[in-house]
Amino acid sequence: MKLQTKISVSILPLVALVIFAFGAWSVITSTRGIHDAVYQVFQQALQNYVEDSVSDKYQTLVKHGLADVESFVESYQKISFSDADKIHHNKTDYMMIFGAAGERLYCSKKYEDSAAWLAVAETIKASPDDYVKGHLTIESNNQIYIGHFFAPWQWTIIYAVSGDELMAPARIKPLKQIDVSTRDELGNLARAMESMAETIQTHRQEKENWQEHLEAEIEKRTSDLQESNRSLNMAIQLRDEINAKLTENEHFLRVVLESIQDGICVMDSQFKIVRVNTAMNQMYPNKRLLEGKKCFEVYHNRSEPCPVCVGFGSLNSGTMEKSELRYMASEDREGALEIFAFPMQDDEGKKIGVVEYVRDITEQKKMEKALRESEEKFRRIFETMQDGYLLTTCDGDILLANPSAAKRLGYDSVDDLMTKNIIQDIHIDRETAETLRKRLIKMGVVEAYSLSLKRKDGAILFADCNLQVVKDSTGKTTAIETVFRDITKQKQILQEIIETQELNERITSSPSMGIAVYEETGQCIFANETMLILIGASREECLLQNFNAIDSWKKSGLHEKANAVLADGCERDNQVHVISSFKKELWINCKLTRLYKNKRPHLLLFVEDISEKTKILAQLEERNRALERSNKELDDFSYIASHDMKEPLRGIANYSMFLMEDYGTILDEDGKSKLETLVRLCKREESLIDSLLYYSKVGRTELAIKPVDLNIAVNNVIDRIIPSISEKGADIHIIHTLPTVECDEARVGELFYNLVTNAIKYNDNDLKRVEIGIVKDDPCTGLKPHLSDSDHPVFFVRDNGIGIREKHIGKIFSIFKRLHGRDKYGGGTGAGLTIVEKIIKRHKGTIWVESKEGKGSTFYFTLKGE
Repeated sequence: MKLQTKISVSILPLVALVIFAFGAWSVITSTRGIHDAVYQVFQQALQNYVEDSVSDKYQTLVKHGLADVESFVESYQKISFSDADKIHHNKTDYMMIFGAAGERLYCSKKYEDSAAWLAVAETIKASPDDYVKGHLTIESNNQIYIGHFFAPWQWTIIYAVSGDELMAPARIKPLKQIDVSTRDELGNLARAMESMAETIQTHRQEKENWQEHLEAEIEKRTSDLQESNRSLNMAIQLRDEINAKLTENEHFLRVVLESIQDGICVMDSQFKIVRVNTAMNQMYPNKRLLEGKKCFEVYHNRSEPCPVCVGFGSLNSGTMEKSELRYMASEDREGALEIFAFPMQDDEGKKIGVVEYVRDITEQKKMEKALRESEEKFRRIFETMQDGYLLTTCDGDILLANPSAAKRLGYDSVDDLMTKNIIQDIHIDRETAETLRKRLIKMGVVEAYSLSLKRKDGAILFADCNLQVVKDSTGKTTAIETVFRDITKQKQILQEIIETQELNERITSSPSMGIAVYEETGQCIFANETMLILIGASREECLLQNFNAIDSWKKSGLHEKANAVLADGCERDNQVHVISSFKKELWINCKLTRLYKNKRPHLLLFVEDISEKTKILAQLEERNRALERSNKELDDFSYIASHDMKEPLRGIANYSMFLMEDYGTILDEDGKSKLETLVRLCKREESLIDSLLYYSKVGRTELAIKPVDLNIAVNNVIDRIIPSISEKGADIHIIHTLPTVECDEARVGELFYNLVTNAIKYNDNDLKRVEIGIVKDDPCTGLKPHLSDSDHPVFFVRDNGIGIREKHIGKIFSIFKRLHGRDKYGGGTGAGLTIVEKIIKRHKGTIWVESKEGKGSTFYFTLKGE
């Protein structure tokens, strides 16, 4: 029994160890099987994801030539990440994708930022195997992972799940060996063995429970995986359908693009050309293989986008842009392109590129230019044609008119004319207009129809009209065209011709003037009745004459002038005293001119009998000579009388002053006053005599006519009266540059002196203003009608003085005529304006004044020389 007990005790640790080893082996075996099964599931899921969601999308981009287009790559990557979320779907703890530089592109859960994952990614990337599996412990968390490196996009994909659950049985710690040292402890050993057996049983039960739970979890995950597979199969089927549709759409798109005759260019956001159609390549035959190149490099030879490029503008604005581009289609021909640019955006609204639609509009531009030139030519013809054009409705409302029609009818503009009705407002005879309208609608055309039209101002316009109807496509009359020519002047000319013929008939039969016509040979072919009476001949006798054989013509010089007129055509006048061939004495005024009859030169002779006029002129000349002698005698008398009268006046004045000096102390105030009055009267009388002498001198002295710059002459006058100007506070302005005229400089200086000093003298304003100028440069200045067309300048001197009453204007040029008291306004003799008038008349000019009392005066005058 002891031996048996000892044997039992000795083998107990061995039994326990065997049991523990068996349990551990069972756990490890079952765990490794689960581990391998999970790896197989991982590998299948990851393989499906890489092939279906990554490789397939990459191959799609390659197929369509978009593998290098950043925007399309980003779009397909987003779709791959979305598929990764669907594949993951709680099957793993992590689904991670790293880029070429180790950056994290995608993670299905919260990413633990650990260098360990990056190291795993580098291991996977460096491995030659397609799929790499392994364990990774991160912060006491055991991860089971499988990885794959996708070379085209440089992606490292890691598919991982926590291994704690799979390794749970392995975490059971081994039982410690039970030490038995005495027999007495056998019972304790037995109890310990029982306890150990219970513990083993408990652990076995836990293992069974864990296995059941793991199997249930695996079954659940298998069911989820099957569901995912079904979803994946449906997605694959949908993807195949989409790919087929995409292929169909791609084919359709290619057919459409190639069938479009205009150029199509698709570019990404960096202006790299992604796709062009054949038409686009044909527009640039010297720039083949456009795809893959930058548009600004190919089309414009630039290293950066053009700021004014329509594609650049469309991509920035996000809207359609349009522009036109000129280019050299060949060495000697310029072409034109019309470019439309449309921006491309992804589902999130991000701008991913631009499509340019290019149309060659060279021929269109040529046609537009030709049409525009044709329209401009028609418009120029329409607007510049001399005939008036009216397009009216059948009721007479004006639809269209040219400027000539408006001008001919007296309207300010075409718009003004188009508000009228031709029947109611323009035709004078409405009944005739209505009859014409009905006739036109019936016949379709009426030509060379004379009408009387009414102008806007009521005047009559005579017109020759061509009218025709305008019909629509159904043959219905819709409008009436009227082209009219103004023949008012022709009517007037015709009337004038008729009147001239009547006048000629009256003139040739006129009793006041003789008329005769001679051929180039000198033979008389016509003479009116007056000519026959003047020379005392019958018509037969006159028509037999030839001026080359008439002695009176030769002696008077008419023969020579007649030949000269026939030779050069210049008219000539001559007054002669002759005795006609028929013994009649004549004083005649002859006018000789050339006319053509039957393209041959003829001499036309007008003869006026001036015998009575000559006698009257002789009498007038004699009377004028007598009048000139009388005037000279009067001038001499006035000069001598006034000169002789000054001596007694000086004596009276001197003796009066002597009396005041010698006897002033004994004279009373009344005596002194009378002597002072006597001196003042003598001085006044002497002033009057001086004025009379000067007036007489102006009329008697010969004028020294020469060219005189009036600017210098007037400035000399101003220099003479500077003291008076300063004293009176006057302001004198020469408001225009004065001309140089033929005149007597001294006399014209006196003229301006008198006018300017009078303007200052008769002025009670604080600021006395005098202006000197010429009327033609001063349109605001009044001008007498009879001088408005004068060839000589009209001068004026204007002031702001006291003015002249209208009833006194006719008296101001009378000698010694004053309109104010003797001593008012500085006194004076009243001869200044008379002398001014005398100087102007000596220069064959005219003077007049315009004035209002209290408003100032303006003196106008002309100078025509002697």
